Amino acid sequence: MKTMITIISLLIGTSALFSQEFELSMEKGKEFLDQNNYVSALESFFQAYEIASSDSAEMLADSCKNICLEKISQDLSKYKNLKVNTESALRLSLNEPKTKANANKKLYELTKLKGVSHFNKKNYFEAYQLFKLAKLCPDYSIDAEIDDYIAKTSDSLNAIKKIALVVGNANYVEANLEKALVDAKAVGEALKSIHFDVIEGYNLKSPQFDEKIKELYEKAKGYDLVLFFYTGFGYQSDQLLPVDTKTDAEGNLKKWFSLNFIMSEFLKYNTTSKKIFILDMDRTANNAVLPMLMTYHNCMVFYSAAPANKAFNGVGKNSLFTEQLLKFLTMPNTPFQEIFRLTREATMRVSKNRQVPTLYDNIQNNIYLNLKLD
Repeated sequence: MKTMITIISLLIGTSALFSQEFELSMEKGKEFLDQNNYVSALESFFQAYEIASSDSAEMLADSCKNICLEKISQDLSKYKNLKVNTESALRLSLNEPKTKANANKKLYELTKLKGVSHFNKKNYFEAYQLFKLAKLCPDYSIDAEIDDYIAKTSDSLNAIKKIALVVGNANYVEANLEKALVDAKAVGEALKSIHFDVIEGYNLKSPQFDEKIKELYEKAKGYDLVLFFYTGFGYQSDQLLPVDTKTDAEGNLKKWFSLNFIMSEFLKYNTTSKKIFILDMDRTANNAVLPMLMTYHNCMVFYSAAPANKAFNGVGKNSLFTEQLLKFLTMPNTPFQEIFRLTREATMRVSKNRQVPTLYDNIQNNIYLNLKLD
């Protein structure tokens, strides 16, 4: 990391190579890196990447982005391990004599016990982390059972199948959304990069929209994780609009798809998979997102804006929300709940709290989009 910061320092201010706007973004990112503020640094380097005017500038900004993502991921892992050790130490202090030998033994036993508990609940990644941590405990000696658990959890995690439907509707008969296709295609490529099987649909009329949803229903039967990303016009919180949607004389919509219905239909096809719905819609001033009661088991709905918020187009090539989402969507070993938190904070910061993403979560366990085992 020090080497990269040195390279950045040497290149910043070299106006013959890069534009002034690019240099300022890189300088700002470097300052945040020096302060260990990796999320803010990531935003600055993303901005530099977007305005890069040459391949060398783009490569430099992209390298800096990857450094920030790695540091954020490392910090999250350290926090998890610290939390596990803190919980174990607290229980030790309450239940065992304060001797080093007892402490080491108890720490190992509790870590293993907690790992087995997660394994039995099919929380395989949490179990995997705990079993790996158990092997680092001072009292650990060769334990065939631990190695067996690690192998089983690794096999279970590597066998997870992921599928996504990505829909981008832009060219409506009564209006146009200039960034919807760009957003959808960028999200689709990001999901492919982390081994999702991706079904894509762009500028879907009503029959095509219906076909894509039914295709997802059928294909998702053999999958563990299902993700649906929609960008385009929507009404309130439930109505997703195909591009042939029209309004009648009273202003009522003639064609739309109900998110509520889509989620309820999944219960007929696949009751065990975890399902994530991400909706970047309602980008008009008079169509604010309204709340929806989240009642469907194993479903999570992530709206780009809260009730009474407008979802802004933003100033880059992507919408404000999708631009922030793409910064964190492929982060390794990060719960989706944490991806939501990071995306929400970044969206609020960039919009000066005028746009606040909202999550409705009816999934009990952590969901991971991109697992990378040691």
